[in-house]
Amino acid sequence: MASMDVSLAWMPLAVLASAALSTLVLWVITHFRRVGSDCSGRDDATRSVFLIKDNKIIDRSSASAGGRGLKTWIDLRAWFGERFGDVPRGLDDIPTGETRAFSACSEEDDAVLTIRSTPLGQSVTLEDTAGLSAFERHDLLSKGQDAQSFQNILQKAPAIVFAMTDEGTFKWGNVGFDQLSIEDRRAFVQSVKDRGDQNTLQLCLADASKPCRQHFELSVLREDADVVTYATDITRLIEADTVRKEFVQTLTKTFADLSTGLAVFDSDQRLVLFNPAVLDLTGLSAEFLSGRPPMIEVFDRLRDNHKMPEPKNYATWRAQIAEMIKSATKGYYSESWSLPGGLTYKLTGRPHPNGAIAFLIEDITDEMTMTRQSRSQVETHQAILDAMTNAIAVIGPDGGLLISNAAFADVVGFDPDASFTPTSFKDVLKACERRFPGNDVWDDLNEFGLTKPVDVHLRDGPDRRANLRAETLPDGLFILNLSVAPSTVPVSA
Repeated sequence: MASMDVSLAWMPLAVLASAALSTLVLWVITHFRRVGSDCSGRDDATRSVFLIKDNKIIDRSSASAGGRGLKTWIDLRAWFGERFGDVPRGLDDIPTGETRAFSACSEEDDAVLTIRSTPLGQSVTLEDTAGLSAFERHDLLSKGQDAQSFQNILQKAPAIVFAMTDEGTFKWGNVGFDQLSIEDRRAFVQSVKDRGDQNTLQLCLADASKPCRQHFELSVLREDADVVTYATDITRLIEADTVRKEFVQTLTKTFADLSTGLAVFDSDQRLVLFNPAVLDLTGLSAEFLSGRPPMIEVFDRLRDNHKMPEPKNYATWRAQIAEMIKSATKGYYSESWSLPGGLTYKLTGRPHPNGAIAFLIEDITDEMTMTRQSRSQVETHQAILDAMTNAIAVIGPDGGLLISNAAFADVVGFDPDASFTPTSFKDVLKACERRFPGNDVWDDLNEFGLTKPVDVHLRDGPDRRANLRAETLPDGLFILNLSVAPSTVPVSA
């Protein structure tokens, strides 16, 4: 961008020079054509001769002394440009002894370019009837063409370019400026007049429907007594920046309301974004976090504030933190921290584009407390069931075994914990039927389910009495209660 600005800064000088040079060229052509019109043939022609060997200029005539910068045939051919049409790209293809002549393409130009191949190399002769030397006239025409080319480029530039006098009078504008409406042109000129000492400013074009429909960045440069302005349309950049700011504001508001702490570190592992929840959860000061501290320093402060598990060894802790950062950089990282005072934090790390890392900090103390309480209740219930002598099995609403006691495993001979797959009601019935065969109640339960309470005696040999009681419980549960006791009373069929 800097190099472009420098190049553009010279364009106004090229434009002014091209106008003056074009006028001089026209005067020279007209004047010396008028002088040469009295001459017949080419006896008075001015010649510039170049001797070339192996495509390198080895000598030149005194009239060609001004072209010391031309070193090779390639340089010379580029200097001739398109004045003589399709001049050969290489001279080696011209047979020895052959001469080729190229007339100027323009009917008003009677210059001739002659190339003659000799055993010692090639001679290139430029002949012109003008009073100037052939070299000087062609050089003048070439510069005029270059100036015209610069002017055409400037006219067709996608940016808006215009020039004013130091007093604020408009002088010139390119095609982009001419395509503006009268009101917009006035706005451009007035902005430059009112700029003060600013060399770079922004202009907003407005209309009745929109207060700011188009944005431009103006670069103002002084060129002698003129003030030249280059205007670039930056509407899309402004709109994109506006969308970005609105998006960031939306994210900021969203993050501010989160109870989960969010901390984002850039590719240099420095903190670049955090929400208020980080302050509440970590106890770190806003001044410290706003200073973009390194990631390792943030974890150092957390350790000092007892907001992460206390390490037994500092070196080991450093290695663990480095491994944690590495894990979060490569993929997903998650760990629970049990802190002093009964707090439990969950730290989650995820990689983001361009090497950034985002850490989420959650206070899961209540969740862990409820989990521990639920686990304690389950363990208590299990202990109570295991203390009972009756065999108990509770079936859930989905038809799976929810819980059973130790007596059930002893009586039925079936341990649901021995299987890796969930135990279904049918599995329980099959185990019961194997233990108490010849009882129709298992087939009935398997086929019809528990439609009403069941209380039956089971056959269990002549000296034992077994009883099955099945009944429903709240929330779609039902319970199987098996009691087996010795007895001398025969079991009825």
